[in-house]
Amino acid sequence: MIIKFLLPAIISSAFAIPLSSQTDMEYNLARFKGNKIVLLGEWKTDDINLWNQIINADGIYGHGFLLLDRTKLTRGNVTGFDARHIATFERWFSQRYDLIGSTRWAALDINNKIIVYGIQPPTAKEFDQMLDRMGIRSPSRKLRDFLREYPDHLDAKADLLNEVRRRALHVMPTNTVEDLDDETDLRTWAVMAAETDKVFSSSWEGIDLEFFKPTQELPERYSKLMRNSFIKHIPKIESALRRDPANPTLWNIWAWMARSLTDYKWNIFTDSIDLFALRGNNGAFYCPSPEVCAWLIYDAKSREDWATVIKFADIAKWHVDGGIKTKMEWIPGNMSARAAFFNAGTFVTTSVYISQLEALLRIGDIDGANNVYDQMIRFDQKSDRASLAGDVASAVGMEELSELWKKGQVINDVPHRGYRIGTPGFYVFTEPESDYRKNFNEVADKLTPKMSAVVGYPFRDHETLGWKKNDGYRWGLFDEDGVLLAHDSAIPDVDILQSLLNRYGIVGNTELMRRHLANHGGQSGMELAFAYHLMRQNSSNPQSSGQPDDRMEENLWGEAYRYFRKVMNEYPEAFISAVSDEAYRFSGMAFLQKVSINSPSMKSLSRQVLALIEMLLEKKPSSGQLWIQWFNWRDIEGEERPIQSLLYRLIYSPLSGIDAGMPSFALERYYSECKSSGNWQMLVELLKAVWDREIPRIVDEKNEQNRREFSRLQGIGDSVGIPLIEAYLNESRYLDANEVFATWQDCGGKFTDISIIVQLAKAKGYEWLAREWEEKLIK
Repeated sequence: MIIKFLLPAIISSAFAIPLSSQTDMEYNLARFKGNKIVLLGEWKTDDINLWNQIINADGIYGHGFLLLDRTKLTRGNVTGFDARHIATFERWFSQRYDLIGSTRWAALDINNKIIVYGIQPPTAKEFDQMLDRMGIRSPSRKLRDFLREYPDHLDAKADLLNEVRRRALHVMPTNTVEDLDDETDLRTWAVMAAETDKVFSSSWEGIDLEFFKPTQELPERYSKLMRNSFIKHIPKIESALRRDPANPTLWNIWAWMARSLTDYKWNIFTDSIDLFALRGNNGAFYCPSPEVCAWLIYDAKSREDWATVIKFADIAKWHVDGGIKTKMEWIPGNMSARAAFFNAGTFVTTSVYISQLEALLRIGDIDGANNVYDQMIRFDQKSDRASLAGDVASAVGMEELSELWKKGQVINDVPHRGYRIGTPGFYVFTEPESDYRKNFNEVADKLTPKMSAVVGYPFRDHETLGWKKNDGYRWGLFDEDGVLLAHDSAIPDVDILQSLLNRYGIVGNTELMRRHLANHGGQSGMELAFAYHLMRQNSSNPQSSGQPDDRMEENLWGEAYRYFRKVMNEYPEAFISAVSDEAYRFSGMAFLQKVSINSPSMKSLSRQVLALIEMLLEKKPSSGQLWIQWFNWRDIEGEERPIQSLLYRLIYSPLSGIDAGMPSFALERYYSECKSSGNWQMLVELLKAVWDREIPRIVDEKNEQNRREFSRLQGIGDSVGIPLIEAYLNESRYLDANEVFATWQDCGGKFTDISIIVQLAKAKGYEWLAREWEEKLIK
């Protein structure tokens, strides 16, 4: 067996392939992320199976090698990799890495630098030794080395647990239904159990672990080693939840442990805390989280504990809204370039609504069951929900009710918006820009709480309300399920609208949260959320921009100031999570919105809060909640505090860089500040990461005929390509600038306006390059 080792630095060779083809080859190879093994030529099935055994072997699996044979390389009909071009690609690949003619495989690292190559497959032991001699460390080893230097780094701890759990699940025996024997348990879960114990025996609050999914089983339940670790540490998770009861991340960790402990009496804990679902006019808090409630219902149903099913059902239903997961990827001016959507609707129907129906029928509450049935089918009459409900009624011996439900018609038909709106609110039946809507909002703005009205678009007959366009304008007040509470055509005065809110118990977030905190002491997480809510509310008060006096200062900022100080002293970790994404809404400080507060007390607090947040960011630089708070407390401080000085202090997990470890909106703010200060070197780093990520996608989308997606991605030529060229020119890297221009044209992209880079090229003395770009654009 011939094997050749190469250093990571590769000496470039002259290519016999045209430049455009080289670019295609380079970017298409880059679309395969992580470590990879490229097989050249035809390989027999047995040999490919042997390679799969090698990369899945102990010691090698952790490296995450992707095996790329001709089948995988040509899948998707991508330019340069389809059946017609695979030979061209292999010639390019051999030239690119200076391989000898008989080479049949090559291993590349995460940066596509060559590690080793050869003719015949090595044994797993030989390949492991090769990697070790080349100094190639597995992700778990990188993380352990990193954590020895930075033991409190929460992102790295989460990455390590994810990595070792991935390995445990890989070797977990399939179809396991009982405890593993001691030997298998050690081989499978010993590392994960040890790392879990290490994490939760040190600084852990604020760590994000998404191991619990209500729709999936947890293999940890069959490991005595994991259960022993959970028994040891679940009390501290419960203590944290008492301080921060609406924190979904904490609930996720608790459920991961509690669900794996098959004999765990979780109801002892849930009975010891007050459950709540606070839904005001612009946000919500849940205890437990809807996802965890869905599992608790499932478990209670298995024990025929119908009272518990009913208790958690109303919270669990909101898993429908909470089931959308987005992956934020930064592009300048477009912070949510990609999103992965998961809708839990079907799961909620079967596991929550149907379970609640059965529970109500079992205890004989027919009216309650009919109400839940109406809620379930009101907004989705085309699904099989009615049939599922009918089956439940039949199973409990109520055949007449079963036949009625299977008809799919609501029992108590009431006017409704056509969808569940989440919080009570007004709806105006009119054109969006009408004086009617404007006049109504002027009245609603004087209510307590202030409430504006949404408007449907386009203005047309509303079927579920029975309102006709030709009958004129109307307004309506709706509950959180979208059911009409009151309506009229004439716009009433403030007193009439206020009496409606009072009659239906509709209060604002301030009152909801103040009532809650009055009844529940020691909930630092909720206290912090309330402090941010007060900050948002008072910053919009016209008095907040005037010259403050002592009385106004106390009225506007005294309560918030005291809560901030209390949380800082008693539970500073609450700032890491800030009640998850709900803090964005309640603080009113999301993304790029700047905060201006003319308050001596808040300004005096800003330096202490910023110091705390910066300390916490060193532990968790990926935290969107911390970054939002940092930007806005910096605005409150009102001093020049450059983000660059903070970034110098932050160290990112070995499995992420600044583009992955820093949230999108923070990158956008940083990008804007780099542009303002002319920090071209950092602009190159930021933009090049996006460029290298998006170009392979564009090549994929273009050649897979997904024209809609390709059209959307075309915008990166203007939003990323032009600024990157500009940054390169300012760094006197004209060859790199020209490569970006050529790459964009090679993959079919078009620039809207190149005048900025043309003028800059001329100013930098590259007139020939400016002429070349203009000529290419004309062609």
